[in-house]
Amino acid sequence: MKKDWKKYKIGDILFRVKDSFNLRELEEYKRVTVKGKGAGISLRDTDKGLNIGTKRQFRNISSI
Repeated sequence: MKKDWKKYKIGDILFRVKDSFNLRELEEYKRVTVKGKGAGISLRDTDKGLNIGTKRQFRNISSI
């Protein structure tokens, strides 16, 4: 990480929202992964709802 970058705790950027929704089988969804030890967040994959096992998902909304 660059020295001039400011560090944030994840709780300072995101807050929990229990806003659930059901996946639509034919719609494509982007899924992310959160890496440990400050390695960041990245796109895991993009897949149709039909191929995603857990149909009930939760939205995360940024507080920024």
